[in-house]
Formats: sequence, structure tokens, C-alpha cells
Amino acid sequence: MAEYKITCVVRSDAGSGNEHITHIGNQEDKWLLSKEAVIQHIQSNAHQFYTGDAKGSTKSHVSIVKELKKPAYLRAHSHNKWNDSLMALPDCGEDCKFLG
Repeated sequence: MAEYKITCVVRSDAGSGNEHITHIGNQEDKWLLSKEAVIQHIQSNAHQFYTGDAKGSTKSHVSIVKELKKPAYLRAHSHNKWNDSLMALPDCGEDCKFLG
């Protein structure tokens, strides 16, 4: 299973919660994926996504949150606790290429 670092996000409403993240990306590698594509990758166990340092204690994996009568959304967790590391990321730049 491949693992990808997230360094930026796109929000439908800047400053809102995790449920408003529409895309995730990596500014260094210049890629961007839709929330729907990421959910499919996670559900099929094809790929994992994370924020923070891949080797350090700040690594947070991204999972799918499903709440009753609400669309699924992405949120990061570390040490079995949800956190806001996705929300802390900057907006993706225009140089990121949309992959899905």
C-alpha cells in the first residue's frame, strides 16, 4: 500500500471545519486529489495519506469520518485521537496538478 504526504488543502469555505475540505494535495510534488478520490483510495486500501513528518511523532494518518445524514469527510488522527492537522495546512497553490 502506497503512502502519500499531504502538505496543503482546498476548502469550500475558508476557515470552516474538516467537512469543508474538498481536495488534498502536496505542494512539493505538485499534485491534488479530490476528497471523493481520496475516500475511494482509503476504502479500497490502495493508498494511505498522512500529514506531518513521516519519521517523527507528528505523523497523523487521514481517515474517513461518517456521521448520520451527513456526507463523509476526511480528518487526521494520531495515537487514536482526532486532530486538526489537516485544517492547519495552507491552501494548495495553483501549480498543483489535479489527479482525480
